[in-house]
Amino acid sequence: MLHVFAAKILGKHSAAYFQCPECRIIKPENPTWLPESYTSAIAETDVGLVSRNLRNRDLLGAILTRLHRRGCRILDVGGGYGLLCRLMRDRGWDCYTSDVYCENLFAKAYEPPEGFQASTLLAFEVFEHIDDPLTFVRDKIREYGAKVFVFSTLTHHWDVPPQDWWYYTFETGQHISIYTRKSLQRLAAEIGWHYLQLSEEMHVFTKDKPSALSRLLLCREHRVISYLYRQFANWARRRESLMNSDYETAKERVRRDQSVG
Repeated sequence: MLHVFAAKILGKHSAAYFQCPECRIIKPENPTWLPESYTSAIAETDVGLVSRNLRNRDLLGAILTRLHRRGCRILDVGGGYGLLCRLMRDRGWDCYTSDVYCENLFAKAYEPPEGFQASTLLAFEVFEHIDDPLTFVRDKIREYGAKVFVFSTLTHHWDVPPQDWWYYTFETGQHISIYTRKSLQRLAAEIGWHYLQLSEEMHVFTKDKPSALSRLLLCREHRVISYLYRQFANWARRRESLMNSDYETAKERVRRDQSVG
């Protein structure tokens, strides 16, 4: 990797950033500031957390209708407060969540137990936080037996993005892997999977090669078609919400704990 620029992280740490000349991924050298960056799992500047989860819920309705087998489990890796998991369950999807750094507030009963298997993994605003994305992807696929991995991270199209590009997040220091489309293609190829770029932000790795129809319906380059399909999928594939059954399960759990106490 070649040195491309230096930056000040958290207002005080000097960092050298390097780029792969082939796939153009950008990473800082030796990010020693990470423990300081993660004194809070959710950065104070992440004011888009709620709106992002609402948008992702609607996008996932169309993506999963095409790529996720009905009746199979979904796991949101790095799911933060569990908000997306709760939103997905409210829409009838059998979704679970995990995050080793953040307290699960909204889906406490839906964390994966030992031996848990999921056909589809989600990871929203996670990949840019990972120092070794290849190991991360391999380990999660192996652990949960997944065949589809839907994730978000903002890719860049410059030779080197300007230093005032907001996605570097120098002020928090949490983004340490900045990708291009080519770097994500390379990552998928390394694990023997296929890559589907839905937009600059939304991406899919699949074990099976996605069909031409899936590309047509899901990729934002076909803007009108993908929009119409998203509206249709969210209407036509409506599922019974799991909210009531989750409430009954939670109520029984509380009664059981009270009786033991």
